[in-house]
Parts: sequence; C-alpha cells; structure tokens
Amino acid sequence: MRPAIPQLDTWNLESLRRAGQAARANADTLSTSVDDCSRAVSAAGSWYGQTKDAASRRIDEEVDHGYEICTVLLQVADDAEDAYQSLKHAKTYVLEQKNLAVAQGSRSLPTGG
Repeated sequence: MRPAIPQLDTWNLESLRRAGQAARANADTLSTSVDDCSRAVSAAGSWYGQTKDAASRRIDEEVDHGYEICTVLLQVADDAEDAYQSLKHAKTYVLEQKNLAVAQGSRSLPTGG
C-alpha cells in the first residue's frame, strides 16, 4: 500500500535512524562486556583443575552467545540505516516532485494524482 502524500510529511524517519544507532551502541556495550567477562575468567589464576575447566568452558559458550547477539544487533543497525536512507530518499523525491508540479501550476491530490 502506497502512502498518501500528506502521510509522507508525517513520517518520522529519524526515529528509525535512532533505533539503528541504539542497536549499534548496544552491540558495542555487549561486546565490551563479553570481552571483560572473558578476560576476568582468564585472569583467575588461582583456579585449577576441573573447576577452572568447567568455568572456562561455560564462559566460552556464553562469550560465543554474546558475540552472536552482537552480530544480530549490528545487522539490525545496518538494516535500519539502509531503510532510513532509502525511505529518506523516496520521501524527499516524491515531495520535491509534488512541489515542482505545484510550482508549474498543477494541482496535487493527496493520492498523488
């Protein structure tokens, strides 16, 4: 379904961009936290034997999960930015064409006709 021209004026594309930026910031924060956690377990030099092995395995699993989530967040951020750019271009183009037509004496209907 195509939006009507008056609807284009109300599109808040900046919120889409901010959502992508938030996803990227969260990915960065998560990545830092995962790295810190991994280093902290590695630095536990007083741990030996099966306890250390079990903790290391578990942390390695969770670190992998953390990085998988980071990857998804970065994909969301990239997709949000791509959508923002595409929709911004489309919105600008349509509204400029409408304004040009009106400036040349045409009437613009809300449906674009």
